[in-house]
Amino acid sequence: MLKRILFVVFTAVCASAAFALTPMPRCVSQAKLDKYMADYEKLQKSGVLEREWNAALMQVNSKYLQEPGVAEDIGEAPLNMSFILFTKTAEKVKKSSVANAELAKYTWGPEYWDVFLAVTFSFQYAQMAESSARAAEANTGEDQDLPEMKPIAYYMDKQDYALILKNKEKIGESMQTHSGFSAG
Repeated sequence: MLKRILFVVFTAVCASAAFALTPMPRCVSQAKLDKYMADYEKLQKSGVLEREWNAALMQVNSKYLQEPGVAEDIGEAPLNMSFILFTKTAEKVKKSSVANAELAKYTWGPEYWDVFLAVTFSFQYAQMAESSARAAEANTGEDQDLPEMKPIAYYMDKQDYALILKNKEKIGESMQTHSGFSAG
């Protein structure tokens, strides 16, 4: 019985460590962002990438949220849930032969998803940081517990984030023009 309990505890600890939050490595350059913006409309037009992303997200959502340790990762900071779901979805969709065939038409490979994830998460992080700053400013002098944001380095490379923010307006225009997406 003790062996079984130790095995279950060991398995839970390993599973928790396997799904722990790991920052995205550096993956963005100005050339990749320029290509991302130039190809965005073409890649969105067919709907293939959106279908593959959504299918992967549904699989990750149903499987991952049941893993040991996930509740702690999600509860630790406001952006953890979306970051974890996005990174796990990107890992899964990178293996999609359908998505990779569509990306290959535009000389992209699975690295497209790294850029997509970095851009998407950067926009989300920037919006939350702005909202938190406005809320903190509006509540000065009051004792309110606002959710604390982790620094961007907790999630991704700071240089990637800075480069994406430098291009935020151009990226936002490209995405809004071609999909109706609002970059905030």
